[in-house]
Amino acid sequence: MVSAANLVGAAFDLNALANLSKPGLMLILGIYFFNSVEKSTQHGFVRTALLALFFSWLGDVLLIFSDLFLFGLGAFLLGQLFYVFTYKNAVVQVADNRSTLIRRVFWSVTMIFFGFLLLYIMYPFLGELLIPVMFYCIVIVSMGIMAVQRNGKTSQVSYSLTLFGALLFLTSDAILGLGKFVGSIENGHFYVMLTYILAQWFIIEGLIKHYQFLQEDSIPEPEII
Repeated sequence: MVSAANLVGAAFDLNALANLSKPGLMLILGIYFFNSVEKSTQHGFVRTALLALFFSWLGDVLLIFSDLFLFGLGAFLLGQLFYVFTYKNAVVQVADNRSTLIRRVFWSVTMIFFGFLLLYIMYPFLGELLIPVMFYCIVIVSMGIMAVQRNGKTSQVSYSLTLFGALLFLTSDAILGLGKFVGSIENGHFYVMLTYILAQWFIIEGLIKHYQFLQEDSIPEPEII
């Protein structure tokens, strides 16, 4: 209901509705996640995922105010870093095989190419924001690559959901960046929020599936790195 309210606000330029509903998005998703993993923080990936959601929530709040864009960008950067740590820990130790290695290389190269292409398009318009935006691009691409590295190290459902979420996150940030720096995109705010909400939901669902995978198969989690 909160997501629907936010998307209606974004679609019809109802700024009050969009802004009032925005802080509830990650708050409710965080509560849902915490309850779905039985309020357990014994697993490292649960703690870092909750921190990723917290900084995403903070970024949502800060980006309501246009003059706090850099602070919002910084909050989301921290959120992406915590997702990197989350993906690094949300795995089980299994032997690699040629098939999973090929998939990891393909998706990793694809994401790196996407990041370079996005920076290349935005470069002439970034000005003094070049360094922070470049650093953010590196971090979010790293987040996507770490999602790829879980291939073969969790259940197929968990891997697919988190990878799709990571791709949607890249898409959301690309729309946001192009709309802010290159040129206005028709209904851009709606598409940013739609892909962002879905991205976060798919990521969290994927992590819940990993938690269930650990419980059902009694597979020990690797040491936190």
